[in-house]
Amino acid sequence: MTTLETRLKNDIKTAMKSGAKDDLEVLRTVISDIKNAAIAEGLSREGFGDEIVLTILRKGVKTRSESAEMYREAKREDLESKERFQIEVLRRYLPAEMSTAEIEVIVDTVIVE
Repeated sequence: MTTLETRLKNDIKTAMKSGAKDDLEVLRTVISDIKNAAIAEGLSREGFGDEIVLTILRKGVKTRSESAEMYREAKREDLESKERFQIEVLRRYLPAEMSTAEIEVIVDTVIVE
């Protein structure tokens, strides 16, 4: 089974070969964040779990969302657009989010039980 970190590294290689500089920048930043988290936690680089990678990805989305909002308020569409693009790249690696309707069905089912 391919880990999320391995998938990210493979996508870096693909982005380098295809010349996708914007994707490459985001992916390299994520790999750097993963390495920094491993060092900070004193964890081994081998077998770095997907849960930690997902946490880093979610944090990246949150940070970029906040930045995009600040840029929007400052009327800096160019920088907001860049942040939104980076968010979309990071979301490729996150599991799909449940819709409000799906959550309501689960809550109703739990309440009935």
